Amino acid sequence: MRTEHLEYFLKLAQTNSITQAAKELYTTHQNVSKIIRQLEEDLGTTLFLRNQKGVELTPTGQLLLPVAQRTFTDFSQLRKDITALEKRPHLTGALQIFSSDTVSYSMLSNVIQIFSDLYPDLSIHLHNTDALTILQEVALHPTRIGITAVLSNPEFQHLYEPYLQQVNLYPLIQDTYYCLVGNSSPLAELKSISLAQFVQYPYIATTVNDEGENALTRLVTERGGSVAFSTNDILTYIDMVGKRNYVAFTSGLARQKNTGSTVFTEAKMLPLQEDMRLHIVLVTNRQAQLDQASQTFVDFIKNCHIYL
Repeated sequence: MRTEHLEYFLKLAQTNSITQAAKELYTTHQNVSKIIRQLEEDLGTTLFLRNQKGVELTPTGQLLLPVAQRTFTDFSQLRKDITALEKRPHLTGALQIFSSDTVSYSMLSNVIQIFSDLYPDLSIHLHNTDALTILQEVALHPTRIGITAVLSNPEFQHLYEPYLQQVNLYPLIQDTYYCLVGNSSPLAELKSISLAQFVQYPYIATTVNDEGENALTRLVTERGGSVAFSTNDILTYIDMVGKRNYVAFTSGLARQKNTGSTVFTEAKMLPLQEDMRLHIVLVTNRQAQLDQASQTFVDFIKNCHIYL
């Protein structure tokens, strides 16, 4: 199967006419029929049925349609990326990126590896900190960029004030926060947990700022809870959550990326009853003054969804 097959399939599905599809593809009626027949033979099914008005998708054609749309879009972007490689600038110096734990655990390593391979003479420095500090750094410094997790629920947007009005957020990936509890915790028997229940248990936080808080600790404290323990050491974090009665937040993508980690064999993820969906976002200042390395990275990550 070639992308040409998908292009012809999508055009025919859009026009419901072989003649019109051929016209818009600048080819012949016979060539459209041949390409669709090759695709049907490759998949072992009939994708279109003829009728008096033209053609219509069969049930299997309808199954293929969303897959074909995604695949064709991704391949089109990949072609643009490959073409851009020949024209990319030669970058040297240092690239500074502020990132949070959720980002590091879920997707940033893959993106950084690809970007560093493209620009091997560029030194990349990651500053791992919390979402509030990232928003603050970018809000106050037009030359800086960050990638962090921000809760999507409008009810929680105040957690990131006063910085949201000073930055642009470009959503990259959607994820969800879960409650992480040890298998021996009484909470492990629950199917879900509310924030009201969550804050009644000792909470362990990671990557807090100099004031000992981040957006999630704000969420906990404004509901009457408190931080019982805070650490940026992953081994300590694993021990406190997995073997004791602490609760913590983790994300679905973090679980996927770290399936073999001890913390996920000794702990259970509970869905929270509130809407805890989040977006991993690229953060830039609304009056950004980026150097060439930073701007190149921003342009790259805005279009790198197929690598995430």
